[in-house]
Amino acid sequence: MTTLTPPPLPPYTVEFIESATSRTLLEIFSGFSVNLDKRIFSSNSPSNIAELERRLKLLLSDSQRLSTVLPRSETKYESLPPWTGRSGPDHRRSPPGSGPMCEAFSKNFNVGQMEKIAGRTGRVSKLHDYKFYHDACQMLMAMASCFDSGRYKITLQDPQMDSGIALRIVDARCTALDPKLPILFVLFAHETTEHADPNSPSLKWLSHTIKNDGAISQIREGTVANNHLLLRQLVYNSHRLPPGCEEMFDRARDKVYEKDFVASFILPMDPLSHKAVERLSRSQKCARVSCVKPAFLLCGGCGIVYYCSQGCQKSHRDTHQGLCTCISTSPPPRSTNFIVFPLIDSKSDMGIANEYLSQRDLVRLEEGDGQKAYLMLNPFPDRGFLTSVARRGPKERFIVRMQESMGGAVLLVYDAEKTFKVHVRVVPELCELVASNKNWKGQRCYLYARHLDGDKGKKYLEVLLDVMPNQGLLW
Repeated sequence: MTTLTPPPLPPYTVEFIESATSRTLLEIFSGFSVNLDKRIFSSNSPSNIAELERRLKLLLSDSQRLSTVLPRSETKYESLPPWTGRSGPDHRRSPPGSGPMCEAFSKNFNVGQMEKIAGRTGRVSKLHDYKFYHDACQMLMAMASCFDSGRYKITLQDPQMDSGIALRIVDARCTALDPKLPILFVLFAHETTEHADPNSPSLKWLSHTIKNDGAISQIREGTVANNHLLLRQLVYNSHRLPPGCEEMFDRARDKVYEKDFVASFILPMDPLSHKAVERLSRSQKCARVSCVKPAFLLCGGCGIVYYCSQGCQKSHRDTHQGLCTCISTSPPPRSTNFIVFPLIDSKSDMGIANEYLSQRDLVRLEEGDGQKAYLMLNPFPDRGFLTSVARRGPKERFIVRMQESMGGAVLLVYDAEKTFKVHVRVVPELCELVASNKNWKGQRCYLYARHLDGDKGKKYLEVLLDVMPNQGLLW
């Protein structure tokens, strides 16, 4: 009997996956409106490729909505309703895309939504970006169309024929969350042109299928990057199979020609949400000043600073150790409370659409003594806010990074959900902190902040003035 643990991938499949360059992976991200900085992510170094692969897994999870439609620990195979849409030879003469499975897949493919998200993130629309997403969707829709026509054995190849996937659909179900959202359970094997020979699993299966069935469905869509994406979707989903499907796969598997095939499933790929695009687009640079490499290694002490390698972290230890200890062990010494109000234009008392401001929820802050703060618009709408944040602890404190003075004591505060830009006039500690930094441009200092619930449903933003003892501004 099969198990939920997929078998190791053949060496040639691993080699094919690892052969993907940063250019290929960046093409995939760009196709989902994830705008990664090519100056940081264009390297083909192992650490950079590993980070891109890690983000690609998150992209697949978000695009398929796996945490929602197929929770890892809550969904069992038996709880998924059977797919009730008709399929078979009757649909073979129908217009392409008219079958129930194909229509169900097509409802989730929304290039218009992709364009809308790209506009909200300030990206310039590029036809080739949407063409990649369109091609990826067409590849999955072609598989759904084969299912509607009763053709369950399929081969998929990119136009360059560098590699191919042999696949058989063994069952169709509906997700527990949405009875109209299909999930296809499949057995698949991957093949490369260099490795292909008559005794390879996929070619033996192909020869047997043509001999017995007389034909097989062939799909050639998209690009090499599309093929890389589909293969990763199948491999990633093979580790997310719901409990209880072992017996079904064991019954369906041909013990001779499909013994080396991997069990997996396919879901439609939605456009990414705005939050997912923002999260996947973030980038960090190494905290060591003399290093310009991208940083993916987070300091385990403070949980704020990133390094490109353990070597840079060791070299920076003497500089960072005092501050790291202070942030991780010392409570913030002073605080100031602000009341949070919805964003209102002071001249018209009308709500302000934030399409050209920050892409987070902007609010106006009112200081605790009732004296209102000035709302300041983002002076650089084309480049956004050059800051970052790290959550820490059960109280969800987050780090505030001050970066722009803009005259006076201007405080830029944001977390993953909200952005505040406030002209602070009555907090002398903040004014002194800004004034003490003679070379403010390009410098940053860290503060703590957190959201608090007040009386009568009012929300407070608590900014904690964390002036480190015997420490200058190290950023």
